[in-house]
Amino acid sequence: MPHRSPVKRRRRTAGTESVHTDVPPEVAARLSPGAREWLIEIIFRAVCTAQDSRHPCREIARHIISDWALWRWTADGEVDGVVKLDHCKYDPSHHETSATARQVAAVRHSKKRVAGLAHHHVVSRRELTDKLLGTRSKDEIRRILEQECRARIYTTSEHKNTHRGT
Repeated sequence: MPHRSPVKRRRRTAGTESVHTDVPPEVAARLSPGAREWLIEIIFRAVCTAQDSRHPCREIARHIISDWALWRWTADGEVDGVVKLDHCKYDPSHHETSATARQVAAVRHSKKRVAGLAHHHVVSRRELTDKLLGTRSKDEIRRILEQECRARIYTTSEHKNTHRGT
């Protein structure tokens, strides 16, 4: 598949200006197709387990989806073919980022851990997990992840003001 250039547009969200980049799913995920398929396989197995009301690990399966796999999809990246935890978590080139957060990230020169920044899922992990639990195939899981599992980077103060109670 040929690489498409990201298209940038300005967006105002909850009173803060941001730069949103429409990035093709293969770039936005920052993970190789093999790594993405591995995550999809894990989520599929967890979905099957969580859907089984008699399975003793159904709650753990839901936790694997919500509190592990969705973070991996939005925060991890590869370095020399090896997936690194949280490698792109605060990287403005991979996530929609508020203008203020972009300035903080530029000063800090780190894409993994940046004090003062918050990585927030645009569609809540709870909502994504509920959607994933309603799927029956890996193709449905892939579609949800590629279309809806996105993150946005805010400053911690913007995040507190914008996402009270979420």
